[in-house]
Amino acid sequence: MLDSLRDATKSWVATIFIALLVMSFAVWGIQDFLGAAPTTDIAKVAGTPISRERFERHYRDELRRIEQRTGQSIADRQARELGLDRQALTNLIDQIAMERVAVDLGLNVSQRSVLGYLKSIPNATDATGRINTQWLQFVLQESQMTEAQLLDTIRGGLLRDQVTNTILTGLNLPDGLASALNYARRERRTVEYLKLDPAILGNVPDLDEAGLKKYYADNGIRFRRPEYRAVSLLVLSPTELAKTATVSEDEIKRIYEAAKATYVVPEERKFEQIRFKDEAAARDGAERLARGEDFEAVALLQGMKTGETKIGTAKAGDSTIPRQAFETAVNVPTAPIKGPFGWIILRATEITPGSSKTLEDVRTEIRDRLAQDQAKTRIIELTREIEEALGAGTSLEEAAGKAKLTLRSIPAINAQGKGLQDEVIDGLPQDSEFLRLVQEGETGRDSEFLFAKDGSYYLYRVDKVIPASQPALEDIKDKVLLTWRQETLAAKLQERANEILDRAKKGESLKTIGESMGIAPLISNPPLARGGETPEFSRLLTQSVFAAKAGGIVSGPVSFGQSVIVAQVKAITTNEDPSEAQIAPLYTQRIRQSVAGDIAGSFTNWVRTAHPASIYEDRIQSSGSGAAEIR
Repeated sequence: MLDSLRDATKSWVATIFIALLVMSFAVWGIQDFLGAAPTTDIAKVAGTPISRERFERHYRDELRRIEQRTGQSIADRQARELGLDRQALTNLIDQIAMERVAVDLGLNVSQRSVLGYLKSIPNATDATGRINTQWLQFVLQESQMTEAQLLDTIRGGLLRDQVTNTILTGLNLPDGLASALNYARRERRTVEYLKLDPAILGNVPDLDEAGLKKYYADNGIRFRRPEYRAVSLLVLSPTELAKTATVSEDEIKRIYEAAKATYVVPEERKFEQIRFKDEAAARDGAERLARGEDFEAVALLQGMKTGETKIGTAKAGDSTIPRQAFETAVNVPTAPIKGPFGWIILRATEITPGSSKTLEDVRTEIRDRLAQDQAKTRIIELTREIEEALGAGTSLEEAAGKAKLTLRSIPAINAQGKGLQDEVIDGLPQDSEFLRLVQEGETGRDSEFLFAKDGSYYLYRVDKVIPASQPALEDIKDKVLLTWRQETLAAKLQERANEILDRAKKGESLKTIGESMGIAPLISNPPLARGGETPEFSRLLTQSVFAAKAGGIVSGPVSFGQSVIVAQVKAITTNEDPSEAQIAPLYTQRIRQSVAGDIAGSFTNWVRTAHPASIYEDRIQSSGSGAAEIR
């Protein structure tokens, strides 16, 4: 959650939100707001105004989440045409209303919880576990927030989590639902099938020159080259910078001494204990144990119940366990001990030896951690140095050279991250927004430093736009011919499959039909699973098989290649594999999560009713007035 904090520049602050849960709800009626408007509030919910700037930040964050989930970049215009801007506004309204519900319910988040969450964010702490102040200042500067605003935003996200977690606690599924869905999941189908390979078509002659030209003329749009862009890319990688970091021996020793306790693992023992009413009884018990009587039997003589002797595990130094208990061998009782609640005898039934790591053991680990810290600090310094140099008119090439950094030149890259020869370009920033930003970037303008998933920061510049173009047929003749051939073979194979379906529906068996075509029928082994896929049965074909009744006949493509399969359902069974004992609970949990999503959606609808939002259309669109209410 907390996604409302992200700035459209995607710099350090993006780290804060990458691990946070964000609940997306369905889009409800909100009129379009694509027109330009002054910077002002565009909506209000639960007494809280929503500024245009806050909405735009939230919208950009929602776009990034979708791109990360789908692995595809989305242009701003396309996103708005799909209504993603309206979804983002609804989502923001829901979050604010949910926080109001949390307050109404008396929920609260302590400052300690907020700081604890902040420390859990990648890059937020240094080697000693304290907040990295340089990192924090950079975050606040880039997001244009105060420290109090940052903490309030985190608190809001944690509040929303409290509400949703509360309403979903103790969720029980309707009677029979899990059983019915598990039964459907375990269903298996055995089919008899004919596999039609392209070879049965014989020789399919290629198009002549005239036919190829006509095919290209009719389908030229499919072969059109997209727009490409030449890009300069500067990446600041903590991994690479750490390789050149200088870490002194004194610093390694200081960190080791400061964290020495974390490198010492005390001995751990599992204990049993007998309680006695007085010293005399305890000494009598000790004598019995010394003679070899069973520990449990002596405990029963003292009125204890079977199994009551077990008191769990403890580590050396635990003040609740007498020191003597850590000085005996395994299964050797202690002498009688007078404890705060009476006389006792203990014994350790299991001993896990302690361990400690010397400076030599952890030297490399500490060195690497300090080098990473130096690299993170150096990244902050470099971003400021380079941005200042660029702001003073220095070229990106000169700024990178002065900082002894490598500026990468990418001659051509399209929206899918491929080059002119359709090759995948490796080594791009691990940021789902990168390709979209490059495609929308202004030529000759240096971007700000942006954050990537691996902790790197990058800056790019679009050097040239290579317009979309229609290649000459001669330049891609082989590709066009291959495409035509694949389509032709697929169409002819489907015609044969349709002929088989017609004959089967008239009563002929697949075996008889296969013999007439010189194709031996096959049996699926093992049986097909619902929603599954095999090297031959594609997911689409499997869906058709499970949609058919017993004896039904279907056709569809194989998973790989151009072959087509015609299949008849021969048997419907249930999987009784022993592994189901482990799988069924996991599947039930998935069902529960799905139901939880439905409940969360219903709760959100109630929140919207309790706290209706107003959208100020006159501040969103260039014309019109009044307010629209979302319910």
